[in-house]
Amino acid sequence: MKEQYLQRGNKLWEGSRMFLPEHKQALIDWQKEQQKVTKPILDEQELDVLNRTLHTALVQQASLRITYYEEGHLLEIVGYVDKFFESRKELRIVDVSEQIHHLQIDNIIQFAWTSLDEYGEKGVGSRD
Repeated sequence: MKEQYLQRGNKLWEGSRMFLPEHKQALIDWQKEQQKVTKPILDEQELDVLNRTLHTALVQQASLRITYYEEGHLLEIVGYVDKFFESRKELRIVDVSEQIHHLQIDNIIQFAWTSLDEYGEKGVGSRD
C-alpha cells in the first residue's frame, strides 16, 4: 500500500498548476527581492585604492571592469572612464559597445584593470 502511495506521481499537486498572472508576477517579484544584497561598505584603505585607480584610469584612458551597486544588486560594466564630474560625484563611462553610462562614485565597489579585447562586442552591465 505504501509503495502505491509513493508511485502516484505528481497527482497530489495537479490542482495547483494554474497560476493567475498576478500570482506569477508576485512570485517573480518575491524571488528578485530575495536575491538583493546590501551595499558593501568600503573601508578607508579600499577607498584610497579606488581613488588611485580612478586617477590612473582617467589619465591613461585605460579600460576597467567596474563593479557597482544599484538597487540591491552588484553589477559590472567594462569600459573606460571618460569624465569625472566632481560637483555631482559622478563618472561618465564609455563601455565596449560605445554606450555612455553615468555612475555615482558612491555606488562603485571595485575597479579592476582589464583589456577591452577580452570582451569584444559582448554586453556589459550583467547581474551577478
